[in-house]
Amino acid sequence: MIGIDIIDLQDPLLKNRTGSDRFILHPEDRIIRDFWDYWTAKEAIFKCQRKTGPFKPKDIPINFLSDKNFDSKGWKGTVISTEDYCLSLAGVVAEHCIFNRETPNSSQEIRHKITRWFLEEHHIETSVISDAQGLPILSHNQSPISLTHHGRFMAFACISN
Repeated sequence: MIGIDIIDLQDPLLKNRTGSDRFILHPEDRIIRDFWDYWTAKEAIFKCQRKTGPFKPKDIPINFLSDKNFDSKGWKGTVISTEDYCLSLAGVVAEHCIFNRETPNSSQEIRHKITRWFLEEHHIETSVISDAQGLPILSHNQSPISLTHHGRFMAFACISN
């Protein structure tokens, strides 16, 4: 499965999370990274698991293996940080793409951009639909897709085209 999460680090509404680690850290986590590295990694792992229940970051251990790579009970992932965003990818990610948000309706906009991206990059007509659990999949091959948006950014990750 696949998972992705992004945080716009320049979002003026983003609060300093110093001291908030205790709300998201699993007992096995070692505090060696920025709060948002843990948050996005945990969210990406949660999405890999394709759960429909609530996101409980304290239930997801994250072990950073290197500057960018992490592990969580066998799930592997990567954190990509820039001055603008923190992005985590987890699971079997074949492709991912980051877009700039242009409208106030991120959920609708990212679906439209994914449709256009697949057509332009792979000449595949597809759309994002929901599986029986209400989780996102691609219409052309029924494969899972993971979506995220925050602030100025939106992104997706998928297993195959």
